[in-house]
Amino acid sequence: MTAPPAAIVSKDTLRAEAMARRDTITAADRADASAAIAERVTSLAAVAGARSIGAYLPIWSEVETRDILDWAFARDIEVALPAVIDAMTFVYRRWQKGDALLTGRFGTRAPGDDAQVLAPDVIITPMVAFDRRGTRLGHGRGYYDRAVAGMRAGGHEPLLVGVAFAAQEVADIPSEPHDIGMHFIVTERETLALRKG
Repeated sequence: MTAPPAAIVSKDTLRAEAMARRDTITAADRADASAAIAERVTSLAAVAGARSIGAYLPIWSEVETRDILDWAFARDIEVALPAVIDAMTFVYRRWQKGDALLTGRFGTRAPGDDAQVLAPDVIITPMVAFDRRGTRLGHGRGYYDRAVAGMRAGGHEPLLVGVAFAAQEVADIPSEPHDIGMHFIVTERETLALRKG
């Protein structure tokens, strides 16, 4: 007699559970873990060799990226941040330290419409949850998947580095055809190299 298949946990359930775990991390521990993540990310050869990096500024209890951004600025690597265009689309707009940022939906901050649109060599992406196959779970709106798919359609293949706290790992995320896997996943504890960039 074979065992019944394991129940498939919905993305919404995984998302809620992972966010709840992330929210229990204290501010001090989150700062320490973010610093460790930044050190791991910037030690990746593919990141160090990039001419441009797409990153993000955290909302809620996401991994802090300021150390990564400061590292890039110190090396004259162009930095771009996601800017929402409409309900389905965002682009990466060039941002220089000190440039004004506009507040968008959900508390995000982005360069203004006059900032140059870039297709970054490396994209540092936040994750609500992740599994060891390289599947990323975001907030469910699909912005990152569509942005990367658009770059690929234009012949550009960015290296994708997902960042999260170790507490956000889950056993398995149901994958759909439009879900784009990460090349690397970086937590405060380890760097997972998942596919060639």
